[in-house]
Amino acid sequence: ELYGAASIHDVSLSGFSSWSPNSLTVTNAWLIFSVSNFVLTVTNDMRIAGSTGRIDVLDNPVVVVGGSLFMDGGAMHLYSGATNGGTTNYGGRMAVSGSVTLGPSSWIYPHSHPTNGGSMVFQAQNLTIATNAGFNADGLGFQALSVQGNGQGPGGPLRTSAYSAGAGYGGKGGNSISA
Repeated sequence: ELYGAASIHDVSLSGFSSWSPNSLTVTNAWLIFSVSNFVLTVTNDMRIAGSTGRIDVLDNPVVVVGGSLFMDGGAMHLYSGATNGGTTNYGGRMAVSGSVTLGPSSWIYPHSHPTNGGSMVFQAQNLTIATNAGFNADGLGFQALSVQGNGQGPGGPLRTSAYSAGAGYGGKGGNSISA
């Protein structure tokens, strides 16, 4: 049972649709929320620290932080759901009332929906990003196909070999290559 202020060490949580701790700290551990449409509401601050500190929230997440998000190393992976089927035009949301501070080697990975292209929306009062830190969506957009045909998404390239690519945002997707 998790409640109140929590410190986490390598846990995958499923079976419930929301959690509202007073604060949340993950240090050199991996916390996974694996339920679709999960809502994580942290009343005060959230912290992710250490080179192996990581939080994953899968399939159309809503993450609300009432204070600030501090990352000192580690990562956060947010997996968007599909869009255009409901009342929003995004596939997940992260809203931080205070500041987001990404220290060195801290990364937020926003994964777009692999076939629909739905993406996360981020909101924060302030954003500070150190050198060698940031948001990284490289390779986290439309998926490639494993069979002959065009990759997923508008502008998805034609698969011409054992390797493929998905569409690119803002232009044509990558080309498949032979190795």
